[in-house]
Amino acid sequence: MFLISILFGMKLFFWSSIFPFYGNVDEKAHFDLITKYGNGEKYLKIPLPYSKDAVDLISNYQSDEYLRRVDSGTEYDLLLDFIYPPKQEDARLFVQSLKNYQNNSPPLYYWITGAYYWLAGINSESSIDALYSLRWFSSGISLLFFVCFVWFLKRNMGTTAALSASILLLCFPQPVYYFLNNDVLSLPLITFAILLSWNSKRNHVILSSILMGLAVWNKLSNLALVAIPPIIYLLSKENKQQKFKTIFSYSIVLGIIILPLFLWNYNSTGTFTANAEKISILKWGENSFEDMLNHPIRTWEGLKHFLWFPILSLMRGEVTWRLYPIIPEWMDYLIVVLVILSLLYLAWKRKSQAKLLQSTYLATLFAFSFLTYLSLVFDYTESVYPSAKYPFFTSGRILIGIFPFFILAINEMIMGIGKKLNISPIYFSIALGLVFIITEYHFRKMFIYSPINFFGIL
Repeated sequence: MFLISILFGMKLFFWSSIFPFYGNVDEKAHFDLITKYGNGEKYLKIPLPYSKDAVDLISNYQSDEYLRRVDSGTEYDLLLDFIYPPKQEDARLFVQSLKNYQNNSPPLYYWITGAYYWLAGINSESSIDALYSLRWFSSGISLLFFVCFVWFLKRNMGTTAALSASILLLCFPQPVYYFLNNDVLSLPLITFAILLSWNSKRNHVILSSILMGLAVWNKLSNLALVAIPPIIYLLSKENKQQKFKTIFSYSIVLGIIILPLFLWNYNSTGTFTANAEKISILKWGENSFEDMLNHPIRTWEGLKHFLWFPILSLMRGEVTWRLYPIIPEWMDYLIVVLVILSLLYLAWKRKSQAKLLQSTYLATLFAFSFLTYLSLVFDYTESVYPSAKYPFFTSGRILIGIFPFFILAINEMIMGIGKKLNISPIYFSIALGLVFIITEYHFRKMFIYSPINFFGIL
């Protein structure tokens, strides 16, 4: 288990060092907030325009002068030709014109990474290697999650199951680990908040509620998942009185943790979620009840689109380079098929895997319910995403904390197949993992051989 944790750490270092800065979805916005917190800005008192540090560092390292300073002679040059980068001054003017729609996001991740930004002495004149160190620090949260997750699996599921699941988690093409984003902190908080609810001991319940409360302080979309532990407690074999005490304790501790956030938001912005500015910047309107009834989600084509993309967004992320997707379509089909088959397998084995079944199915239910709500309530006629053509909110990655439960579901299916065929499930996990690793390398090798990743600047 120690070796596989080392391998995971090496993978984090490699890919977080390979991807150029600011090309992925939302990384600019998250980076801007890190610079603001690192320079002492206070939550909800942050100006909407990008900070001077962010403007300088983004325009420096996303400009034509920087990205084309070396002719690499690889596919990377063709990709730059496909989507041409702006000149440095144009990049600066563009970033200066932006308003950060993540501005009022809960502060937990930005407090943590902002502290590193300040301690490392990063500023508007810092070199690109200093920015990579910020990425490595953020990726360290994922490494801590992986080590704790492997330890939990080994202790509760046995060495074989833990090793098989760890291999899947190691090899799965999940890019959220590599970039600056608050999703990376939601992963351990939500995962362990739910895992701890598998046991109704008092200390587990208290710790579960604390982690869930911190998850809301990290990202408001996690609020959609806070009911999962109480329902798991409700479905346990405890007597009614014990169930009531457990749920009451969880709710009280959770309320004590998250109430200050909502009061702070309301006192500062007049709304409990502090999302009014974000909704305005993104140009999300409000749907009437009639619009909701006529939403294209009720059509077969609309429903297929809505069900398909949240699974992909959750399981393999939304990694792009300048909005250019870099993952093959056949892998999308493979991932969706694995998820669907594993959910069916859990339903079949519901008695032997009751807790995993409950967690995975509840996660699926609450995730899709939340995404359905966002799709129906808002009018996306004038927004870029979602759009008038596809008015579906399908970013399953905003609920990344439930990702490991689908990995566990896939692993449980592999364990069952291995037992049926009398073959170690580890072989199946390694085979599937190799498919993911080779494919990930093949479709992202343009960055590996580019002159602007961390290794190219050494």
